[in-house]
Amino acid sequence: MANIDTKYEVWKNKLLDLGKRNRLLNYRDTARSNVKIEYPDCSTLWDMFVKDDTPLVFPFTKEDDEDYESEFDSNVETNKNTSDLQKALRNLRSKAKTAIEEQGVNVLYLSFGFLKWTESENSDQTFTSPLVLVPVTLTVESIKSPYVLNLHEDEIILNPTLVYKLENDFGITLPTFDDADDIDDFLNEVRSKTTLKNWSVVKEVGLSLLSFLKINMYSDLNKHKDTIVENPIVRAISGDATAISKIPEEMSNYDFDRKEKPIDVFQVVDADASQQDAILMAKKGVSFVLQGPPGTGKSQTITNIIAESLADGKKVLFVSEKMAALDVVHRRLAGAGLDDFCLVLHSHKANKKNVLEQLSKVLDLSQKKVTLSDEAYHKLDTLQADKDKLNDYANQVYTIIDESDGWGKLTRGRRAQTGDKPGKYRTGYGFSYRHRCRPRSRSAGNSRACPRQ
Repeated sequence: MANIDTKYEVWKNKLLDLGKRNRLLNYRDTARSNVKIEYPDCSTLWDMFVKDDTPLVFPFTKEDDEDYESEFDSNVETNKNTSDLQKALRNLRSKAKTAIEEQGVNVLYLSFGFLKWTESENSDQTFTSPLVLVPVTLTVESIKSPYVLNLHEDEIILNPTLVYKLENDFGITLPTFDDADDIDDFLNEVRSKTTLKNWSVVKEVGLSLLSFLKINMYSDLNKHKDTIVENPIVRAISGDATAISKIPEEMSNYDFDRKEKPIDVFQVVDADASQQDAILMAKKGVSFVLQGPPGTGKSQTITNIIAESLADGKKVLFVSEKMAALDVVHRRLAGAGLDDFCLVLHSHKANKKNVLEQLSKVLDLSQKKVTLSDEAYHKLDTLQADKDKLNDYANQVYTIIDESDGWGKLTRGRRAQTGDKPGKYRTGYGFSYRHRCRPRSRSAGNSRACPRQ
């Protein structure tokens, strides 16, 4: 137990990013990574953007186009000129889009209010940390259109990394915040809690990329430690080899051809022998790691495991950091007609409306009862019969024939001609003659020919 507790603390601490490079603790203005909104002021912008849901239209001009007229009038002013602003917004939009497509998470936030703080009373270095984080989306219709900022469907939250830092290092607990509250009242309350430290709260607004997924994982580990350390897989990862059982002997060299019947198999894509082993272990509840270089069929194996589990009435949670891995498996399942059984949660398309539509579709589908037709059962029986014939043929081809049976005369006669020593011979592809036979010549003068022709 001591070993897993130590490993647990190591894993947990690796999730913390309390360094000076973390923008959630040390927010700095840069040319491409953030944009400061100077007009309207913090309170007015909060009411306009958050409460009234009014999109923010950034300044935009098009050079060498006197006839161009913007469809929207800008309603904000920033700390950058138009040219630099376009470059910064383009960079923010590109990186935010990549994060959504690859990881399925939004990292673009509009920060309201900043806390300026120091690590100690005697320190001359001041850090600036955002307080209220409003998730947003940045869009542009065309190169002739301005960038427009809209509210994202994610929840408005307090800076979780700053909350953790203040509670653990300074014993300061920030007040709770609700998006229906007045932003000025909240910032004034934060100021009152930090006055003794000679810290300050500035009412500014900035647009930037912020990521705090790891701090959420850290909080989960803190809340659920007892459950996590008792998990056999976690214990095995920490080095406890006795936590999980070994692969059962009956699963070693498992004869799929003879023990598996078509009517009991629910695989939807092709699978080779090693993939079949992985599928079998998953069906039997054996914990294992499946690894291999790209192109070796890992996504196919996962697809078949999910299909088999669905047929067995199980629920499957398929998790991946990269969106591409989820897309590959989902496409394979959709191609097999199992799309209705998939609830997509890790996707830039997986908004609340889309999730509700998926649930509604599945609930409607659950009202319909489906049974296999007699024709399908007949095809499965035919497949089993063909499979038995092939297995029987393979057994005959590779059966070892002893001299004591009817083949003895043939083998003894061949040894008399070739001088072979007594032994066992195989039929079919396993039968090997020890001499080379020349083909029968078509010419009448050639009398040499293979005795077996």
